[in-house]
Amino acid sequence: MLGTQRSANVLTPVFAKQWAPHVALELDSSRYVVATAQTKAELMEVIQLRRRVFQSSFTGAQLESCLELDEYDVHADMLYVRSKETGMVVASYRLLHSKTAIKFYSVSEFDLFDFLDRTGEKLELSRACVDPEYRSGAVIHLLWRGIAAYMSATKTDFLFGLSSLSTTDIQSVQETYQYLEAMGYLGHDYEVVPKKGYQLKGFELRAPEAACRQPEGFPPLLKAYLKAGAKVYGPPAFDPAFCCVDLFTILDFATLGTGHRRKYLNA
Repeated sequence: MLGTQRSANVLTPVFAKQWAPHVALELDSSRYVVATAQTKAELMEVIQLRRRVFQSSFTGAQLESCLELDEYDVHADMLYVRSKETGMVVASYRLLHSKTAIKFYSVSEFDLFDFLDRTGEKLELSRACVDPEYRSGAVIHLLWRGIAAYMSATKTDFLFGLSSLSTTDIQSVQETYQYLEAMGYLGHDYEVVPKKGYQLKGFELRAPEAACRQPEGFPPLLKAYLKAGAKVYGPPAFDPAFCCVDLFTILDFATLGTGHRRKYLNA
């Protein structure tokens, strides 16, 4: 068994032997490069960014065993954005594809048999990280360009993953779901439920109010997913490791609008 990587600076021999990139991708812009890690040195840059960002974002959470390389990383491609000015990796995503992944991170919290059994290639996004100093439209745009290019290269049909709410307040989570329901952002094509031990106690889906506004602190990444055509499925899950609430999201690539195809795929 691979186990959990115990050091953020050195790859264990087992991990170093097992990890290998699957898809080579590189896109250039005037200030940044977006690419998939092709060397173990690039992989470590991504991991170090991930640890740094998560430690600052989830202060006080039980992160010791969650920040470092795990059993999902060994089968993943790491998408990253590098600043040409500083040479540093400033943003990243972990990509797990149904052609190469043995299992998906989302399955640790949700029962996804109904979705995963459906026909079509699937790509899971997880461990999204952006350096606080680079949380600009340009960097987010490049991440999406990279994801779209990866989906195209792998003939992916569905993009999915977890979107986290920074609050665990039941009322705030219920208001978020009311907003999603009112806007038509809740999907019902697949049966998705949190696993035992991950249910958010006290949560119930209430009918949206007539004037339902987007809640304060609505996650920017979730907003981007929904704008692209994604939907949230099932009740939320409580993640005790990160002390946050996770929403399961799916984007059917076939429903990606013309505007997004032109913007991210130059189609």
